[in-house]
Amino acid sequence: MKHLIVAVIGVLMVLLLAIPVVAENVSVDGEEEPFSRGADAVAPVSAGSPAEPVPSDSMPGVPEGSSGELGGCGMDPQSPVVNGGAFTSYDTVFFHGSAAEANGGPNADIVYERDYADGHYVLLKASSSGYYPAAWINCPFGSYHSKQGGIQPKVRYLGLHYRSDISGGGFPRAIGVEVWNGCSRITTVTRTFYTTGSVCTVEVIDLGGWYSFDRGLNLCVHIRSESPNERIFQIGGYGARYEW
Repeated sequence: MKHLIVAVIGVLMVLLLAIPVVAENVSVDGEEEPFSRGADAVAPVSAGSPAEPVPSDSMPGVPEGSSGELGGCGMDPQSPVVNGGAFTSYDTVFFHGSAAEANGGPNADIVYERDYADGHYVLLKASSSGYYPAAWINCPFGSYHSKQGGIQPKVRYLGLHYRSDISGGGFPRAIGVEVWNGCSRITTVTRTFYTTGSVCTVEVIDLGGWYSFDRGLNLCVHIRSESPNERIFQIGGYGARYEW
């Protein structure tokens, strides 16, 4: 009889211990996560597993001056691009330039970069023998996954408040931008622009269509200098117009 009682108690203990485990694997009321995971969802790094290194200009396989897209999760063309003709509302936001920073690790082309009250300064080395110092400058934004009512704002127009060196020679100059949604590149705009005066100006960048940015927007500015002297590129601020 004692053996039977002990066996019954043992079975009950096993059942009681198993219930929490089962409960952990059952979703509550079938609710989904507040941010839906798409095809670009990243698997979590298991405890004790080393995270992959972040690409930088100093890493093997990443050319100096590269945007570091080796670490991206693929192109995100969002085709067809949304027609924004029906949009009637918008938010235009600007971030201060001190939030910008050089892309990747140490870049031999950069003498120094510093933040001041009027923005982010990047000093490029002097060019020599046709070698033109260059760098990528990240300008990160907060962005919308959605607004109340299921609205997802789109972006077509970006703005860069900047200045080439105060010397007036027009260097360094921007030779293009890459636009990213999280780790996916949305598009590349190849265009040269620069200033020759002593004040910052706003360059409006048209992406050619309205794109969703639900994983974070990054305006990555490619700058280059052909000056025989060290020159500064200043980012005073950068903005985007979200429309819906």
